[in-house]
Amino acid sequence: MACRMFDPKNNHPMIFETAIISCTVLIMCPAMSFIAAFLYYPYYNGFNIFTLLANWIELICHNFPFAFFSQIFFIQPFVRWAFGKLFAKDIAARNKNASVEHPKDETEAIADIFKRMDEIQERLEHERRQRKKLAEKLNNQ
Repeated sequence: MACRMFDPKNNHPMIFETAIISCTVLIMCPAMSFIAAFLYYPYYNGFNIFTLLANWIELICHNFPFAFFSQIFFIQPFVRWAFGKLFAKDIAARNKNASVEHPKDETEAIADIFKRMDEIQERLEHERRQRKKLAEKLNNQ
């Protein structure tokens, strides 16, 4: 999901890492909350799908802020530090061979984001035009 929005070769690493963290939390939090809502459902009252959905949404609202901020500020930095120490030689060899240009400051990173948004919008417009042509072609047959 993050690679659809940002190119890791052209975007600032911190923006790309934050996008990865956000996408991870967006998938994991609702999935794990649903499992918890199902496992800890008050079955002694009888089963009702609306109660399950309400419990699920409540768990998402409780868990999402903690999951997001703990991922950004605690878990992800620790994991990156630990893997950086474990694979220091491999990382140094990769950095030695790589000549990737990253934006130098926030202004360039933001400009790059807007450029990518424009490119995505152009691709969507192109796809809409192609679909319209195909629909007209099918209608004429």
